[in-house]
Amino acid sequence: MLKEGEHSLSLSHSCTLRVGMLKEAEHSFSLSHSCTLRVGMLKEAEHSLSLSHSCTLRVGMLKEGEHSFSLSHSFTLRVGMLKEGVRLDRVRGGRQKYKRRPEVESASYQSAPSLPLRKEGSSNIIVSHLLAAEPEKLFAMPDPLQEDPSLRTLSTLCDLADRELVVIISWAKHIPGFLSLSLADQMSVLQSVWLEVLVLGVAYRSLGCEDEVVFAEDFVLDEELSRQAGLTELSAAVSQLARRYRALQLDREEFVMLKAIALTNSDSVYIEDVDAVQKLRDLLHQALVDFESSRRPEDPRRAGRLLLTLPLVRQTAARALSAFYSIKSQGSVTMHKLFLEMLEAMMDSP
Repeated sequence: MLKEGEHSLSLSHSCTLRVGMLKEAEHSFSLSHSCTLRVGMLKEAEHSLSLSHSCTLRVGMLKEGEHSFSLSHSFTLRVGMLKEGVRLDRVRGGRQKYKRRPEVESASYQSAPSLPLRKEGSSNIIVSHLLAAEPEKLFAMPDPLQEDPSLRTLSTLCDLADRELVVIISWAKHIPGFLSLSLADQMSVLQSVWLEVLVLGVAYRSLGCEDEVVFAEDFVLDEELSRQAGLTELSAAVSQLARRYRALQLDREEFVMLKAIALTNSDSVYIEDVDAVQKLRDLLHQALVDFESSRRPEDPRRAGRLLLTLPLVRQTAARALSAFYSIKSQGSVTMHKLFLEMLEAMMDSP
């Protein structure tokens, strides 16, 4: 029970610090090498950690849970109101829902500038890495106690989107170069584009269905089900995006490339190192161009046509945001905290 004071701790080498109930105080920790900080109940305080290699972590208002942050090398994280406190590489309760694959673990894609842009075969390496990093399928978990079919549809959709959000956060750190961004910029990017990544995945899953939207293999909405649940506009927007990709005959390799590019296609005003995000975006753009030119030399404009679908992805995400916020406003469906806060982050974005 530490409170009402300033506490300074110096640690060296590998260490773990656990703090149970910290309140109304500013705590300063100086650490060197690799450290893990576990914080139980943080309220009404700003905690600043200075680490070797110029690291700073500022957490505004974290509460209700145990939050674990692994810190190494140079980064800055500023989180304003993320009470859920989910790490970029963890999910609620510390359980790893996203299974790391051996070929992903062994890949050394930590710094975007170090990746070759023009080396022969480099685009195929990136595509292979992205294919290996693809998360496993999610399945819907309808509430069997919910008797109202419309409310059951909405609650299933929100729960599925919440779980997919957690998966997207875990998936993002396997994108080549993403971990070279500061943690603050990683969070800013994710807060601004996670819904674009989500709807892009839904559109891809819906490629084989003309008049249905496949949110999951066991959660497919046709026009009538969408109408009953008040999701007509969202389903229509996703269907339009799916038709666009169906006309382009989008394949899996192109999908994983577009999804990675969508992640970096952020225009958030909160990004601190804009050049770093631009370099990462350029890296992935070039990888797509190289991949298409090597595979479809007869169609030099294909990469450009694929990139031109990103504005429609953003429009579809805006429809999804509107739909989810309408569900929130109705108050008839329970939403998880992280999901709500990420929705609000998008609504509050300038």
